[in-house]
Amino acid sequence: ADEKKNFHFCGMGRPQPSMTNAIFPADQGLAGKVLQSQRSEVINDVQNDPRFYKRFDLETGFQTRSMLAIPLVAGQEKIGVLEVLNKSGGQSFQEEDRLLLQSIAEEIAFAIHDAKLFDAKQALTAEIEKMHQFQTKLIQTSNDGIIANDPHGNIIIFNEVAEKILGY
Repeated sequence: ADEKKNFHFCGMGRPQPSMTNAIFPADQGLAGKVLQSQRSEVINDVQNDPRFYKRFDLETGFQTRSMLAIPLVAGQEKIGVLEVLNKSGGQSFQEEDRLLLQSIAEEIAFAIHDAKLFDAKQALTAEIEKMHQFQTKLIQTSNDGIIANDPHGNIIIFNEVAEKILGY
């Protein structure tokens, strides 16, 4: 779930191109109910389930017949919902299918959570580097002599104008 407002479809296998861009409200449909209740569900006739969010199928041209939905939770954070649609061969999903998927759902949730943290850390690191480069350029191009030291008295900044003024 993105910002807790929308689901973004992330397909595996051979999803149709229209499916990979699909976005739908996180508080609607079967996925929304699973996210809210934090209980997995097996629905083998989704078209007759009043909770089914039909707009997804209408917009993408995909036809959902059956669904296995597992909540993805990392600690206390609701990450999203793992769905498997239309079991191969037109068969119905069974309890064993739900148990198997549920057994790996926590690992998937933590992997997504960690990936988000990694992306945020990289973005923050890039921003800090940009700020550092800007400050360095600002200090080095200043018309004033600038000297800075750390709490131990070690000089950590000494720009060119300070060199000229002090002769170092």
